[in-house]
Amino acid sequence: MNKGLRRILAFAIAIVLSLTAIPTGINPVKALSTSYSMPDGDFKPMVGIRISEAAISGFNFSFSFNNYIYDSSNNSSSSDTYTSIEDRNWAQYTSTYVYDRMNADEKNLYNNLNEICMDFISSDKDATYMGTYGEYFLEPAKYSNLTSDQISNVVQLFVYQHPQYYFASSTFLQSSQGIYLSCFDEFYEGSKRAEITSSIFNKVDSLVNNITDSSNTYIGIEKAAHGILCNMLTYKSGDYDQTIYSALTTGRTVCAGYSKTFELLLNAAGVPAVLAFSSSHAWNKVYLGNGYWYAVDVTWDDQRSHVSYYWFNKSDTEITEDDDSAEHTVKPDIREYLPVCPYSLADESEADIVVTT
Repeated sequence: MNKGLRRILAFAIAIVLSLTAIPTGINPVKALSTSYSMPDGDFKPMVGIRISEAAISGFNFSFSFNNYIYDSSNNSSSSDTYTSIEDRNWAQYTSTYVYDRMNADEKNLYNNLNEICMDFISSDKDATYMGTYGEYFLEPAKYSNLTSDQISNVVQLFVYQHPQYYFASSTFLQSSQGIYLSCFDEFYEGSKRAEITSSIFNKVDSLVNNITDSSNTYIGIEKAAHGILCNMLTYKSGDYDQTIYSALTTGRTVCAGYSKTFELLLNAAGVPAVLAFSSSHAWNKVYLGNGYWYAVDVTWDDQRSHVSYYWFNKSDTEITEDDDSAEHTVKPDIREYLPVCPYSLADESEADIVVTT
């Protein structure tokens, strides 16, 4: 988006918001500097690298997880205080919407990726270093009957719909038999990663409890999570900024970190949410219990001096038309997997429905 237009838009939004009634629980609007513009795109799409079987022949990998069935019934909120990462319900942080729209072969790869990541996050296993690529990698996820484009779609969708797997970086390897997700250097060592995981998700538990204590409706939970993140986070690129780790440990992240953390908190609180992305930006789509999904961009609503609701519960058409940079245009090859948002939510009472879990 042209920075001059962004400044004008931001200033206009500040004026409009200052003249309108402030809904309950929303921070009062403060003056917005006309020098502020929407964040530039720091989203980093996944990068796949084709490799031969010979390239991995000297490494101790195994295809040990190929019978996992995705358990959507386990995708529920819990108020339990977890004392170990082994006991945590990792499925609660993910909506099954995307998975449910895949074909059998896509689901098979998605399932295997999930089993490998779930085993990795709930154990003290180390990742394997591959010097040729200068990165650590997880065990391979087996696949069959998929083209390279389909594999790329499944891997990207998997990583972006599973924010809990914060250790996954933006690279994956594709051999003729398996997919190898890369792991950030900081998290390859099992014992150290276990401590990090425990610390991150103790904070997640606290945030989710605060959110659900504030409301038991879809719209109330969504608004609480939105406000918490806008107040807690600062838009700044840096290490691990495509993950919840940056958001929850440093308070500094970019659109991917905002969107993944929002997605994680809402799903854990019982409100289905997915992450949508273009080639340069990430935002969310949220189900509000009234039969419809809505587009939300927490990143662009974090206006430094105040919490905006300009990019809150919009239709696909409106969020696209209001953004002249086309950063909210979903990548065509993954559009079919994501929910359609046909309406904007003009009246929040339309979604004032109690969440039942």
